[in-house]
Amino acid sequence: MRQNNRLWEILFVGMFCMVGMWLMLGRPCFVEAASGETNPLKQIQNWMYQIQNIEWDGRLAELVQSPYDLLVIEPTRTNKGSETWDSKGAVHQLKTSRPGRLVLAYIDIGEAESYRSYWQDSWQAPEGGQKGNPDFIITADPDGWSENYPVAWWDPRWYDIIIEGEKSLLKQAIADGYDGIYMDWVEVYDDPDVVAVAAAQGIDPARAMVDFISRLRTVARTLDPDFLVVAQNAPFLIDEDSRYTSVIDGVAFEDTWFGGTGDAQWGDPQGGDIPNEDTEEYGTVGRIKQYKKYLAKGIPVFTCDYCRNRDHAADVYEKARAHGFVPLVTQVALSEMTTTPPPWLNAWDPLSFSQIHILTSLSPAIQVASGEQAKIYGSSEKNTVTIEAGGTAHLLHMPGKNTVVFHTGPQGFVVFRSGAYLILERRSDNTGVKMPVTTAAQTITFTDGSQLTAQIIGNTVRVGNQTITLTPVALESGSSPPLSDTDHFPSGFYPNTGQRPRLWLTAERRQAIETARQQNLPDWQAFKQLCDSMVDQDTDNDPWDLGWLPQNYTAPLALLWQLTGDHRYADRAVELMDSISLDLSDSGPYGGDPDHALWHYMGLTYDWLYDRLTTEQRQAWQVRLKQVSDRLWEAYNESNLFHDTDRNLLTAMYHLTLGAALYGDDTAGAVTLLDRAWQGWSKGYGAARPNGELLERCLGGVWPTGMQYLPATDGMGIAGFQMTLQTACQYDINTQQPVIAPFWGNVIRSLVHLTDPSREHIAPTGSWENPTTILEQPWLRRLVILAAFFAKRAGDGDMADLARGYLHAVGLDQVDINDPFSCLMFGDPQAPAVSPYTGPAGKRLPLVRLAKEPDFLFFRDSWKTTANRGIFRGDGTLPVDHQTPDHGHFSLWRKGVCLTNGARNYMSLCNGNFFNTLSIENHYTFDGTSCGGTALLDGETPARISRYRTQKDPVQFAYAMMNGDGQWNPNPDNPDFEGEGIWSNVTTYRRHFFWSGDHVVILDRLRTKIPGFAKYRLRALTEPTVTGNVVAQLSQNGQQKLMQKTLTPFHVTIEKKDESVLFSQIDENDLNSSEKAWQTVISMAPATRHNILNVIRTGPADMNDFGRLDHLAGGDFTGVRMENWVITFAEEEVLRSGTTYQVVQAQGNTHHLVADLVPGTWHVRVNGQFRSDVTVSPEDNTAFFTTQTAGDLSIELIKE
Repeated sequence: MRQNNRLWEILFVGMFCMVGMWLMLGRPCFVEAASGETNPLKQIQNWMYQIQNIEWDGRLAELVQSPYDLLVIEPTRTNKGSETWDSKGAVHQLKTSRPGRLVLAYIDIGEAESYRSYWQDSWQAPEGGQKGNPDFIITADPDGWSENYPVAWWDPRWYDIIIEGEKSLLKQAIADGYDGIYMDWVEVYDDPDVVAVAAAQGIDPARAMVDFISRLRTVARTLDPDFLVVAQNAPFLIDEDSRYTSVIDGVAFEDTWFGGTGDAQWGDPQGGDIPNEDTEEYGTVGRIKQYKKYLAKGIPVFTCDYCRNRDHAADVYEKARAHGFVPLVTQVALSEMTTTPPPWLNAWDPLSFSQIHILTSLSPAIQVASGEQAKIYGSSEKNTVTIEAGGTAHLLHMPGKNTVVFHTGPQGFVVFRSGAYLILERRSDNTGVKMPVTTAAQTITFTDGSQLTAQIIGNTVRVGNQTITLTPVALESGSSPPLSDTDHFPSGFYPNTGQRPRLWLTAERRQAIETARQQNLPDWQAFKQLCDSMVDQDTDNDPWDLGWLPQNYTAPLALLWQLTGDHRYADRAVELMDSISLDLSDSGPYGGDPDHALWHYMGLTYDWLYDRLTTEQRQAWQVRLKQVSDRLWEAYNESNLFHDTDRNLLTAMYHLTLGAALYGDDTAGAVTLLDRAWQGWSKGYGAARPNGELLERCLGGVWPTGMQYLPATDGMGIAGFQMTLQTACQYDINTQQPVIAPFWGNVIRSLVHLTDPSREHIAPTGSWENPTTILEQPWLRRLVILAAFFAKRAGDGDMADLARGYLHAVGLDQVDINDPFSCLMFGDPQAPAVSPYTGPAGKRLPLVRLAKEPDFLFFRDSWKTTANRGIFRGDGTLPVDHQTPDHGHFSLWRKGVCLTNGARNYMSLCNGNFFNTLSIENHYTFDGTSCGGTALLDGETPARISRYRTQKDPVQFAYAMMNGDGQWNPNPDNPDFEGEGIWSNVTTYRRHFFWSGDHVVILDRLRTKIPGFAKYRLRALTEPTVTGNVVAQLSQNGQQKLMQKTLTPFHVTIEKKDESVLFSQIDENDLNSSEKAWQTVISMAPATRHNILNVIRTGPADMNDFGRLDHLAGGDFTGVRMENWVITFAEEEVLRSGTTYQVVQAQGNTHHLVADLVPGTWHVRVNGQFRSDVTVSPEDNTAFFTTQTAGDLSIELIKE
């Protein structure tokens, strides 16, 4: 590159200077820099460079909590699809979390990037040596970075994009609060292709580049007098134009000692450690010589080298510091915080630390090995720190906090091995404590040299007169104690080594299967037909995927051999076992991924055919079972971590079953597999929640990713894991971890309640849903059988009976049996079946049920097909894989017909406009897609139903209050969304929901710091009509009607939206066209205080009014009178100790529900006369009573 540039210099001897040209364009070409004496970059001793994936969950939090004084980051909102990312809020967090920290915006001034928002659809990249379109796009990036194209930066159009335009990248960065710009690709002036174009146009590249930077600085300093300009690379520009050092404040250089390959991903070996072996001027010696010219001019020099090898990194840091540079060693992807940080960050610590770890929601666990001294920053919603004997952990928490919090139970915990050390530090005063984990008093030394006596007492560390608390989070009633070891399978429950088979096929199971065989039940018929199809020598009737996934058919054949002794089945199973490909990517259209390849069948087959196998076969299969686990571990659990529940549940089950089969033959290898399984259950793989905790968070029975998703994969992962533990290891989850025992019974309860009155559909509950027509989902048959089997063994026999009755009532016993093996293995052919709809009243479920964890309120007036019913969601879809903005959503049916519901889709994580919610319009972007409505990650607390009441006599009703406060308050240990943006805008939000027959009342009480953002939505299945503040809509069959009226605020804007237009950009696979219906959107005038009161009445199609409807309001309350119902709420977010209201022309049998009351005994006075006492419970904070007096009423409630 250098030779080309010098050729250009010869060509341009004697040619004209470009100053006149730029003056004619109105762009002064040069401005003198400010005095270097006040340059804050000179104070920087460490820095961090991260320009990819900052918007990913946890990445911003890592930077916020990091110790770096200078951050170079990607503004992100200049990327296509990320335009609404809160760059300003991110900068605010980064700067305020560490006073004095500087934040620079990375901007590529020398290349056009096709993923930027400025890249127009009509633009074309250069190809075949031809320029792109527009013609200032010259060529492809010479270092191999895709979608990057060097430009003729002197072109006025490029000036507008980077500097001059109203939405220039520079002006956006200044508006977002960045302290300066970090300019990449300054060396474009030296690119041979660009130099050739410059020569043809009579441009001096070096001078034109300095002119460009000077103009950038002039515009920037006009808007922000302290704005900093830092250039990257181009070390020889100082020789080309002496003005250069006067228009920059700092310079950074890559690849001085080590580099990496363009487009290499994080963790790729090519992402670093490639030594600079250039022997010319771009070699290490030549570069350093150039860098020192900048130092001599007072310009701070930052270096960035790319290494994964710690020895290389240490060498770079030592040499760079010796030359006076400020170095950073990271990986070329620049997509994460470095794992090789500067060692001097620990210089002030009392110990030298060999590792630095930053715990975030993406990486919440760490194990400190013997001899390791690890510094651990921050905390997220879950922390797991294991300190082995001889290890030392230095735990730092946020400034100003004097408590180190470690969660116990399902939230994680800290394990201290004997001889481990714990160091606590309060960042506010740099006071540290080093404590051995014993109960004996110790003399410890603070970092300031002072000494005190310290002692660990229970959950506290007593230091002199101060107590630092290690606070375990209290477990909920009935929950399990924390597992003592999350990395190792409990040694007291290793598989038995006696008679085989040891897996699944117990005497009880043999008897149940034999019963199905003798009675020739459908499950047996389907199972026998499947196995026979594989041994009849007719390949035409083999299972369609047998050639791709032979492992999926080995266990059925092995089982039938166990039952019949017919060697044809065993021989075929052996043949299939030997044909299995262990390449996870080489199994037909599905690949060998754990969602479709049933790898645990290999363990079952090994166990069930054990007595028939030769020694050589056993040894060969032992190797293969371990190889399967190894490859699953490498692909899904160890490095390529997944949030997906299916992959985590299934792979844990596969490791467990394979390990249990191997134990006793290759015990050491088996223990490795069992440990892998146990980590998935008790600790979680990477960022995912532990599988055991997942079940605890789903004890209400509503599965987070959808009740159509649980049957296909997740249910099998849970069931197989539990079955292997029970049969091979004698580990009964129901007794060892009793908190989980209600899970399967509650799955049945929720499945029944989620089923429409028509018994043809299941209400969608998650972001990953298949079609909800029951008979189109044959996997449901397997789920119900599994749920009945495990519910019975957890002591919930009534639910097991109800599950079998449900199978018949909805017709699932008539569908094709697509998993005859599981249906036969877990079936109970002699057990009773009780219909949840027509069975004895004492056996049926209650008409109103609150499912907790996750919080769902189910309500209906009967179990008939013509029932009025509905669903109200508290925390909505549980944030396990994803978090959908459906908290507070409600669905309503009348006479068995749906009137309003959410949209079943694959995009609900990102779209509040799929639900009947008050959505916070936060303009968040998820995976490049702009979200409509609230999409939140790592909220302080999930939304929840914190108040609930139901009553059947003298009238049936249901009331619940969804508390959504913490949904918008950022997790204090993961401050991704702190600052002045929308994330911290919401002070409190509660949604009160009342239902009784045809009447619904919804009060949204929202308080914010700044006005605006909220929209109320109501979805319709047919086109609604809007008249004033009233919305009317019909069911799809035109027979039922819903009317809604907004009582407060009175002045609102109601828009009718055609979802075929609104969602036109959403792919058919993400949202089915048949489900793109209608909705109305209610917008309020901007305010920081909203009480949004809506009433709904349902009825026949010819209903045209609300009957008697009055809005009730007073100094401390708001409410409504609908027919013979009166419902009132507090005006503010407080519990009241007294209230009075009037009802005009009340009916003779009027029901009153008064909410937001202090718990206790209350006196009810009607028209001045005492009528009764009522008890207000802290569970619901409501008073309910009925008045018989007709006419005008004055109601007074007085707290005793």
